[in-house]
Amino acid sequence: MKSAQKWLLLLFLAWLCLPNLAAAKSFTFSSIEQDLYFQADGRVRVIDTRTYNFDGDYSKAYLNVDSRGQVNFEGVTALDGKPFSGFTVDGTTINWSYQASSEERTFRIVYTMSGELEVAQDGTKFDRQILEPEHVAVGNYTVRLHAPNGSPDPFKVFIFSRDSRIGTLEFNDAKGMATINMQNVAEDEWVRTFVILPAAQFLNKTRQDKQIDTWLEGLKIETAAFRNASAQAVARGGFAPPPPPPPAWLLALPFLGVLFFGGNIWTAYQKYGREPNIPEVGKYYREPAENIPPGIVPYVQGVIDPGSSALGAAISATLLDFTRRGFLELRKGQSAGFLGMGKKEETQFEIAKRPQSGELSDFEEEIWSILNRARGFDNIITQSELKTYFVSASSSLQALSSLPRKWYESSHGSLLDDSNSSKTTPITIAALVLGFLGFIGGFVLITMDLGALGAATMVAGILTTLGGILAGISLSKWNADKLLNAKRWGAYRNFLTDFSQMEQAPMEHLKLWDYHFVYATALGVAQPYLKNIQTLAERYPQYYHPPYWLPRSYYTNDLTGMTDLSQQLAAVNSLATISNNLSSLNSALSSSSGSGGGFSGGSSGGSSGGGGSSGAS
Repeated sequence: MKSAQKWLLLLFLAWLCLPNLAAAKSFTFSSIEQDLYFQADGRVRVIDTRTYNFDGDYSKAYLNVDSRGQVNFEGVTALDGKPFSGFTVDGTTINWSYQASSEERTFRIVYTMSGELEVAQDGTKFDRQILEPEHVAVGNYTVRLHAPNGSPDPFKVFIFSRDSRIGTLEFNDAKGMATINMQNVAEDEWVRTFVILPAAQFLNKTRQDKQIDTWLEGLKIETAAFRNASAQAVARGGFAPPPPPPPAWLLALPFLGVLFFGGNIWTAYQKYGREPNIPEVGKYYREPAENIPPGIVPYVQGVIDPGSSALGAAISATLLDFTRRGFLELRKGQSAGFLGMGKKEETQFEIAKRPQSGELSDFEEEIWSILNRARGFDNIITQSELKTYFVSASSSLQALSSLPRKWYESSHGSLLDDSNSSKTTPITIAALVLGFLGFIGGFVLITMDLGALGAATMVAGILTTLGGILAGISLSKWNADKLLNAKRWGAYRNFLTDFSQMEQAPMEHLKLWDYHFVYATALGVAQPYLKNIQTLAERYPQYYHPPYWLPRSYYTNDLTGMTDLSQQLAAVNSLATISNNLSSLNSALSSSSGSGGGFSGGSSGGSSGGGGSSGAS
């Protein structure tokens, strides 16, 4: 435990430094200008000019274009006369290389798209997110839409954006070009155009019906949504430009706080969290570590209370122990099945005698009470009755799972050394509280358009919270005698599952193995243990005796006793069946004519195509 805690803490501290490596640079678009040329053959040629404002060192950029048809890139050129290393194309993504250090660089990307136009009998539709939904903030965004030739009628342009942003839309005097302009487009805010052009300007039709009235009818709904969203945005103060990105040193502040708490946790661990020195236990231990009820064992093996996750093993072991102590008797029965069909043989329990006052631990007392509440009008408790009870009482399982550890500590002493808790608890609580506040504060900063700082604060908050949880684990320290017992329980578990070790044990083990089986059930190794017992019985049948509490009906029909080894081994197989039956308790315990147009933004992308992403590194 000590070594594992040390490596976890070292790994945690190393992890804290990673986010700072990526927080030292950022970039925005000073401007993006796009010219879209609608061509008579149905293709759309795009000339996309982007001016990057780099803060830090950059050398690569990319643009991904998501199209309904094909995308053919013509290339990238640098318009600023500065060094440019060329471009490569990978499917629908174009990448280019350059050198930039805290400066502006301007690049022109040219490509052609097919499949973006829908040509009907009475008109042509172009509906696309022309500004990709994944991008950094844009200071000035301009789009020019060029009709194929002449002054088309109709030529209608509608503009949508994620934030219902208001800009300008103007047609030139010849009515052959529409210009859209927006200021301060936010990070990841897509911009969509819906354009209607005449069908006669395009060579090939994609459909044979009339569509303009249908298209315009659908736009009415989106236009109404735009008016409402824009009015609300104006009421909130309009579309202010996004704040400038915070300086790199400010992004480091949240992580300095994480390092501060990490250092305090490490110092506290060195001083208070080291486990006591105990005698060597070895890999194997042949007897239970201490004389406690089997159902308590799953709850005394670790620093953390396993809670309801250990209830299945604890209850199964307790039922078998009740049988071994004579409170219950095993009997063969059949499950009810469905409408009397599909019956299966199952292990049932019959109440034989009641424990005396003070004979059971608190946990065992509650299990005994559950048996009496779960049974019907007789003294027999079936598997289905137990499962039905646990499902109906699932809300009380947490309280039930708290009893084993409480009972053990009240009767055998505290598992953990609480003498340093007053010194280590404040560190844990402070880390958890500040981690939570950092996460919430980061979310608030993101809503204020301080994305980088907000993200850094959120990550720092998460790391601080993880540090608090880690501190709560690593700063908990065993009492020396309880740590010794925990090591022995682990070594005892190893013994029960290792056949070579069991074969070296005294032959008395085969006569007294019944209580080992109960503890193996508590430790979760009943099946491999029974397999070992069967192998031992085959090799040394003269020493083997079945458990006295296992009824003869489970392994023989011969009322005069066992006459051969096969009958003896039937006892082991019967216990394997019982173990399988009891293990099923675990499942019950976990129970989107003329020229004109306008801004028609909204909160959804509608049926538009397109998309993609851009970035730099």
